[in-house]
Amino acid sequence: MAVDPSTTKLSGLVDFTVEWLVDILKRKFDAADAQVKSFKITPLGEGMGFMSDIVSVSIEWDDKSKAKLPSSAVAKIPNSAHAMDNFKRIESIPPEMRQMFEGMLQSDREDPFLEKAYVTECKVYGYFESGPDLPV
Repeated sequence: MAVDPSTTKLSGLVDFTVEWLVDILKRKFDAADAQVKSFKITPLGEGMGFMSDIVSVSIEWDDKSKAKLPSSAVAKIPNSAHAMDNFKRIESIPPEMRQMFEGMLQSDREDPFLEKAYVTECKVYGYFESGPDLPV
């Protein structure tokens, strides 16, 4: 039975699917007609993302598209459960600050603090993309 990229989540907590990632790659590499033959999701550095899940996605493209497109990509998916667990482990956080963080980290879907932190991190990576040729 084939696995459907439109419903396969990159991470268990939010709705970032393989199809979402594939669509981004198709746009970036100007390959709108490319088709995915298969894919594999592998967690990276389990527990390493302070506020996110990090996964590697290996993608096998159809024969006519594979020369244009990358065979793998790394995705970093926001995860407020990681953030809460990590904040709880830091003993030096004063109680009032701990309460503030707990109030900010409400849920994965509508968490303004997590979203702002994630968007800020993406902007930083974007600066590297337009700067000198450094591996990011």
